[in-house]
Amino acid sequence: FLIQSHELLIHYQKVTGIEMTVLVGPVCPVIREGEECPDRPTAGVKLGVYDTTGKLVKIITTEPSGCTGIVPLIPGLYTIKHISESRYPVIGDNLVEIVANEVTRLTVRGDSGIR
Repeated sequence: FLIQSHELLIHYQKVTGIEMTVLVGPVCPVIREGEECPDRPTAGVKLGVYDTTGKLVKIITTEPSGCTGIVPLIPGLYTIKHISESRYPVIGDNLVEIVANEVTRLTVRGDSGIR
């Protein structure tokens, strides 16, 4: 849509895509009763975005904040998979629907392997 104000013309277009945050836990080697050990945002995690045919359409790497930023995608169903040569963190596949003119926000949780 268009916004006009005092001779300033701005064209605003909504973004369609996904924004993800990767949290990994546990991160404490020993958790005692009454102590909290929340999952932590994790940088450098590579995620593959696959369409319904199984084709890899994007590879996204998390930033230091554990977030991916907004990644434009066309509307549809996608599977988010962890793609890495390392065993940890273990992250299961996530099915997500991207809706036109919306940013879908997804928290991806991973297992650090710490016990």
